[in-house]
Amino acid sequence: MLSFMDSPHTKSVDWLAARITEDPETWSGVVHDSHLYHLFGDNYEPWSEEQDFCKVCCRDKHILQPSAAAGVPTVVGEYSIATGFTGWHKRGFAQRNLHNYLSLHRTASNVVGSFLWNFRILVD
Repeated sequence: MLSFMDSPHTKSVDWLAARITEDPETWSGVVHDSHLYHLFGDNYEPWSEEQDFCKVCCRDKHILQPSAAAGVPTVVGEYSIATGFTGWHKRGFAQRNLHNYLSLHRTASNVVGSFLWNFRILVD
């Protein structure tokens, strides 16, 4: 697994796709590691619940698109249900957000796995 911190992931995906094309045997077990954060970076104002859910189905899908288009296997090496939504503790939000993430990971053609980053969260 190779982890890159470029965003969007176009340069690193292009680089890895070229390595896989040049020497598929050597690079066959290597996957791109993408981290998808909702708590850090682009949430300068408090998000609404629907805005935060849209980040999973719209923004995150867009972030994963370059690796999907290049056919590069990807692991979402770090994601969290912690978000910029100030009401994340509302009943059912964490579960619904997790469901949305897992649905995205399951349906993205190139995602081969994911790791949930967690700290202690008390919900419901």
